[in-house]
Amino acid sequence: MKRAIIDLGTNTFHLQIVAEDGQTVFKTSVPAKIGMGGINKGIITDDGILRAINVLKGFKEQIDKFTVPIENIFAFGTSAFRNASNQKEVVTQIKAATELRIEVISGNKEAELIYKGVTQAVKITEPSLIVD
Repeated sequence: MKRAIIDLGTNTFHLQIVAEDGQTVFKTSVPAKIGMGGINKGIITDDGILRAINVLKGFKEQIDKFTVPIENIFAFGTSAFRNASNQKEVVTQIKAATELRIEVISGNKEAELIYKGVTQAVKITEPSLIVD
């Protein structure tokens, strides 16, 4: 089964769709800038929510083109979602507009996923610093 993975960062959202054999069949990154104008005040603004929804609607179109079942779509909200006092409202609005379920992950889980991604792409043979 095909899978889609969405990384919802504070500035940029990333989509990767992989085929049954694990090969990437589609990949894109789109600026959403959900932190612009508000995350420092503890919220994702209405404009930020709208930008997020617009980007994710485009992602959903690509996901549908590649016929990825909804249960194989994994969307991870990171820092901006984690720190937003209106996190539940934002996640609810996004799901209503796009059908995408967002899992807001901890900072430790985010760091673990970054580490796994880097070590799959680069062979690390000595102590190293990984910066995202």
